[in-house]
Amino acid sequence: MLSPVIKKRDGYRIPHVYKGNRPCLYIPGAGEWGPDKYIAYTIVGWLSEWLYFYEVRHATGNWLGGGHELPPSARRRIVSIRRILAVDGGGAKGVFPLAFLASVEESISGPIAEFFDLVVGTSTAGIIALGLGLGFSASEMLGFYVDLIPRVFQGNRIWRTLRSILVAKWDKKVLRTMLAEKFGSRKLGHSKVRLVIPAQDAVSGQVHLYKTAHHPRFEKDYLVDAVDIALATAAAPTYFPTFARGDGGLFIDGGTWANNPLGVAVVEASAVLEWERASLRVLSLGCTTAPLRIASALWAPKGKAYWATKWLDLMLIGQSSGAIGTAQLIAGHENVHRISPVLAKSLDMDGVRDIRTLRGLGVNEARRALPTLRAVFFGDKAEAFVPYRDLASREGGTISVKEDRGVDT
Repeated sequence: MLSPVIKKRDGYRIPHVYKGNRPCLYIPGAGEWGPDKYIAYTIVGWLSEWLYFYEVRHATGNWLGGGHELPPSARRRIVSIRRILAVDGGGAKGVFPLAFLASVEESISGPIAEFFDLVVGTSTAGIIALGLGLGFSASEMLGFYVDLIPRVFQGNRIWRTLRSILVAKWDKKVLRTMLAEKFGSRKLGHSKVRLVIPAQDAVSGQVHLYKTAHHPRFEKDYLVDAVDIALATAAAPTYFPTFARGDGGLFIDGGTWANNPLGVAVVEASAVLEWERASLRVLSLGCTTAPLRIASALWAPKGKAYWATKWLDLMLIGQSSGAIGTAQLIAGHENVHRISPVLAKSLDMDGVRDIRTLRGLGVNEARRALPTLRAVFFGDKAEAFVPYRDLASREGGTISVKEDRGVDT
């Protein structure tokens, strides 16, 4: 409130205000208001009513407006909205979320990453998250992907499928080369936004999360080359070889346990960053969804031959469902916005012919979703990310470049 200046009456505290005498118009976290609601129907009317009872109190000494008086700790705190972007893995199908984000980006005032406080991506989306964090626009990353996919997934597909019975279907030489051309010698510490990139330790089996230095505990990851992290999170078993980092670490695709990183993102926000649950607004992008086709298994006992072709879809759908449920329980159902259109059939994770379809689908979904998402995610830009550790101070203003990027095994 700038005018009139809110004043105490006879030295008594003004009820229903935050620190600085800012009116309390609703109970935070109770679902009464959110950025997706029109202020004309909520804030404006509530403020007018509050001012009426404020004047009545000045005249009579009594507050007649009712409501719930918040404890002092709550009155001192005004929750800042925290916006999170979580993107699923999906190989070549990553064209869909990139096309979605690029289309949204055309209608907002800046690169997409500038509107989010935390970005989390797995596998192909780990590459996307790294690109966005390193300052590339969604449009630039989309162009990179359209060029990347046909070059990585080239060759006789029948021979490649037969080959995958014994060894990885694709090698990583082209992927490594193109990532190096795009990201150069940049490290995770160059990211302009908080990042979390899931992978898995292939030796111990433990999960491995690459994280920017957004917490005092995170001392090492910000020094790792972005190319190394991209190759680790995208090392999908049967598709690509295990990635061996230069220091001897062996990693496989984070999609083995967090292909949909939505749960990881919300847990990071609430448990590590300690952001208020009521403050979380999450945009979750899938790489399209296809129905699980196991009808015959519902009436006949199927064995290995049947389930061998179904286990991956079954695992991914189940993991995604659990991640969505976890996020909704923590952040609130109304604060989790999930976009992953259901298709009649599943698309291949190494499909080159689907690029045009996925791109068009992303544009169409953005057109439908933007009116709702704009108020929630694309108003003001997020606060600038200030890491606990930065590369410049470590090297005295110069950044060293590690040449050894590891080998594939």
